[in-house]
Amino acid sequence: MHWRYMKRHDGGVAINLDNSIIPYEGRDSMSLYLYQLWEPRIMLRGRIFANGRIFAALFVLCIYLLLGEPRVAAQVTADPNNKGTGTPTPLIQAGGSPPPPGCGLVCEPPATMTISLSTGWNLPLQGQTAWADYVVRNKSSRTLSGVVVVTLDGQLMTDANPHTITLAPDQSSSGQVWLAPAPAGGVSLRAQYLTLPQCTGPVTRDPSHPGNPPCTGGQLWAEGFGSGAVYPDGDMDGLGDNFENQLLQTYAPLLLFSYDHDSEEIYAPIDVIDFIRGSTLVSKESDVSSISDNATLNQNPGIVLNPTGASAHQDAIGTINVLQQPLGAGETDRVPRPIYVAESSKTKNGADWTSVMNAKNVGLYGHVVMLNVAQILDNAGQPFDDPVAQSENRLLYDELSGIYCGANNGQPCDASIIKIEYWQFFGYSHDLEDPIPGTSGIAADVIDHGGDWCTVQLYVDAAKAFTQPDQAILAVHHFAHGLRFGFDMQRQPIASGVITPAGVSDGLKAAFQQFTIKQFQGPQAGATVNLPFENGKTTQDYKNAQNNILQLAQDPGSGKFVHPVVYVEWGGHEFWPTWGWKFEFAGKHGGDSKKSYRYIVQAPLNVGEVGNPMPGVEQAPFVTGFAGFWGYYGWENHNKPPQGPPLHAEWLWYPGTDPTLLEVRPTQPPF
Repeated sequence: MHWRYMKRHDGGVAINLDNSIIPYEGRDSMSLYLYQLWEPRIMLRGRIFANGRIFAALFVLCIYLLLGEPRVAAQVTADPNNKGTGTPTPLIQAGGSPPPPGCGLVCEPPATMTISLSTGWNLPLQGQTAWADYVVRNKSSRTLSGVVVVTLDGQLMTDANPHTITLAPDQSSSGQVWLAPAPAGGVSLRAQYLTLPQCTGPVTRDPSHPGNPPCTGGQLWAEGFGSGAVYPDGDMDGLGDNFENQLLQTYAPLLLFSYDHDSEEIYAPIDVIDFIRGSTLVSKESDVSSISDNATLNQNPGIVLNPTGASAHQDAIGTINVLQQPLGAGETDRVPRPIYVAESSKTKNGADWTSVMNAKNVGLYGHVVMLNVAQILDNAGQPFDDPVAQSENRLLYDELSGIYCGANNGQPCDASIIKIEYWQFFGYSHDLEDPIPGTSGIAADVIDHGGDWCTVQLYVDAAKAFTQPDQAILAVHHFAHGLRFGFDMQRQPIASGVITPAGVSDGLKAAFQQFTIKQFQGPQAGATVNLPFENGKTTQDYKNAQNNILQLAQDPGSGKFVHPVVYVEWGGHEFWPTWGWKFEFAGKHGGDSKKSYRYIVQAPLNVGEVGNPMPGVEQAPFVTGFAGFWGYYGWENHNKPPQGPPLHAEWLWYPGTDPTLLEVRPTQPPF
């Protein structure tokens, strides 16, 4: 029912009760306040004035006694001139809104409501379903009943399981409403606690929700507003881009370049696009033509991703895509494809060292992925056919499974952790001494190769990654010559201590004076690591390299030891965890550059995922998507130029990648 005050033209008053007009036949002005409370009773209060003095006072109280829960109805204004076509009108003001003047206690908000956008540690994200948290409390002396309706930027959201919320006096209820994916940026929320609608006249059905009853709105008990931010997730991997970038900076490695053969490092890092612009394209694929004109790639480096100019629905041979089937017949179906970005004399030397030292991230790219503990055993995340690495991964899995999942009733541990990968690109790799000792003068450059990708990686606990970054490190993996040197922070016993400049060789003193470095010694500390060139994966020395030594540099800002120290091998650029090990015939990795070629890297470019390269990062489609080889020299030899990071076994593909795209990755070493 609806009470309505209408002033008659003759100065009398009419009262609208249940759509019936009750006239007051006097000629005196009257102001009449009518309210409907959400109970089966009606209160009428009237004041009648004439010529500026009180004439009389009228109070009418009608009480309807009903059995059971009172029937509630949304209110629709019944205008005699437009009967039954009005819109729902709340008669009690929303919580937080000022009551009209002279309203009295009946206009006090019967309930209060708060709403906020859930953020957790990484939500909500662009393109992902998020949720809004709400709390509603009954502030009245009577029981209220209704539902919660939430809008996001004006768009109606619905709970997956809508239900009526009945609240006794001073009782509260909290819940969540799932929100449709939203673009990145600021968003506004509105939550209402209101009764289910029941309309007496025809009203317009909401066209965007055809399943709703022919009425929108209801008696409003409370209303709340909130705002928040939807974080960008350009690579659509479930981790916010800002979160990934912070991780990449927090755990950025310290690179110590080496001195050997009376020379500083001769092949400096280089950006992949600069490398392409200074190169040509060589194809060993029958349906792909070589591009020997350097000016062509210089003008349009993107040609390497689609050298045949295929349309969108065809196979862009230069790009990792679902149309490439690694099990298909013929060489053209093989990934990586036999197309080569051929280095030039300019690009093989890399960027000039002044630029490298100023930027501190030339040719360095980051990849961050969330995985569950069980996926540590995924073959895509470890070196192929490497029994030592696989055995260590199994032990790491067992340890982390016990920490995060306990016994878990024998089920795989699905607790989430973060893997952070740093990939450094060089234009050329000179791996061994020349000539190779003991080989009757065989020149080492027969196993040199164009292009070079090197990596160091970490597993971290996401919950501690920023509040306790030094405590968040679960494991660190260095890679050199196809071997993985892992240090498991859970493996005991572990001893640690800061290395003083007095404790290192003269060549290293400058590095340890510039940076404060803590060394961790694991169960294999002190064991011999002298790796031969051949069969290194099966030697005891390789086993001795696991859980042996890890060095972490102190962050100048936080004072935490969080930066993995990388000793970069001269010429070959392999990433070593210490200066003290030997790899026969290889260049030295002493970290003792005489020109101070050493730095904690600045945040690398975050390249995103295969199939979803990071938007706005020009290099991302090349690093994550190129299906050929980076470099050309050595393609016919044992030590071929490298494929891109995603086609290395050490790259962990985002577990949520389209399964058809996952089929493209190699299931065995590409050569």
